[in-house]
Amino acid sequence: MADAFISYSSAIFQDIYGSFGKAASIFFDRIIIQVPKADFLEKILDRQVEDKEFSLEVADNLKQIWIPVHNILPEYRFLDNPWENEDKNLIEIAADVTIENTKAGDEKIDVKHPGFRHEVAWAGAGLIDAVATWNYVHSISPCTILPDSREQNVIERLFGLIQPSEDMNLFSDITENEIPDFATFQWEKVFDLRNSQFLENFRKKLSELLYLVQKSDNKSALEILREIELKDLRELAKFVKPATKSTIIKSILSNLPLPIPVNPVSVGVGYKDVKDAFDRKDRFGWLYFLIHLREKGA
Repeated sequence: MADAFISYSSAIFQDIYGSFGKAASIFFDRIIIQVPKADFLEKILDRQVEDKEFSLEVADNLKQIWIPVHNILPEYRFLDNPWENEDKNLIEIAADVTIENTKAGDEKIDVKHPGFRHEVAWAGAGLIDAVATWNYVHSISPCTILPDSREQNVIERLFGLIQPSEDMNLFSDITENEIPDFATFQWEKVFDLRNSQFLENFRKKLSELLYLVQKSDNKSALEILREIELKDLRELAKFVKPATKSTIIKSILSNLPLPIPVNPVSVGVGYKDVKDAFDRKDRFGWLYFLIHLREKGA
């Protein structure tokens, strides 16, 4: 799974400590965050340990997931003359979006007023810097931006990318639906889900779900998810048998240690059975992650 990128503005206004940040921390391997200084995140997390808002273990885990953009771009300087960016198209679009957002709800506002111009200059600078920085990081290695509404608007106009984080948005909807109080979900449980051996199976299933959602005219993603879940549960039930062979296969599927050394034939399991077991794990593993998600939220 590619990394994610979150701007300084997005991290603040979308609440990286709430459901948004928790879902992203499960779904992505790393989250690259645009922060003013290289040690900014570390200092913030250390302070939260001192204030007893986080345990040391939680902070240490987040330091492995939340990465300052300086780790990717060592020479990065926060808000370093963004209006002088070489991409004039980006500057023009960011200016238009900023003016539109600043005027929102007040069409009579005087756009020539120094206060308005000052607001546009500062807000626009942050917007240019965020999109330009993500684009640079993305050019080095695939990286999904998790934008705020203004960044989304600029990206759509600049690159023609509509909902660049569509799979993450769907994952976030599912987590919040399965865990109503996900915003207060313990970080220890976030890390447990993140380390699930079935997470990658769930990520793959989301691609299938997105395709089905796009084809459907009247069904929501959650409705389609329930249909897929029921269908796969029925298929999985066909393979469940109360026999020694199925016990061995279940051990393989659950990634439990088998007697070592073990010869599948010696326990009545052929190599085809073992292959079939791993094939079923690939096909149905997403169900185990969904069950794990629900159990964590219970």
